[in-house]
Amino acid sequence: MVSYFAKFPTIGYDINGSGEKRIAVDILERIKIRDILKQNYLIFYKYDIKDGETPEMIASKLYGDPGYHWIILLANDIVDPYYDWPMSYDNLIATIRKKYTTPLQDGLIYAYETIYNYTDKFGNVIDYTTYASLPANERTATTVYDWEVAQNETKRTISLLDKSFVNQIDVEADNLLKQVLV
Repeated sequence: MVSYFAKFPTIGYDINGSGEKRIAVDILERIKIRDILKQNYLIFYKYDIKDGETPEMIASKLYGDPGYHWIILLANDIVDPYYDWPMSYDNLIATIRKKYTTPLQDGLIYAYETIYNYTDKFGNVIDYTTYASLPANERTATTVYDWEVAQNETKRTISLLDKSFVNQIDVEADNLLKQVLV
């Protein structure tokens, strides 16, 4: 099994402010796949994440090892898989409910009933007066719920590294992180 953070350098870190330093992984170090490589359709291809799939599940299915999930995250500039990865439908509903609930109203009902914005047929955000003056087929009212779903869906298409390049990326990452130690 491959462990991404096992490759990272360590630092002395004062965890509780007592002056006593403990060895910790320096997670502030970063490596990046060059943008020009990410645009190469022979190396990377598009993939639509299915509801509930995690980076580990995709890495296991594609690369044969869930430990290679870091390659998927790295290829898509994902730093925080909780916020940068699409939520499952159940998690999205729970998040919407939590985000918008007040003592007076359930957040999901609020999201269904509240308009987030109005747009014209070209996708431009407009005010309500303009919205009301346009013919029905030239305007759209987007609810908070629809906006939240759309934001989640924008995260669903990712780039995956062709499995024939995984070992090369693994070795390159190892070499780059070893250089940090020098």
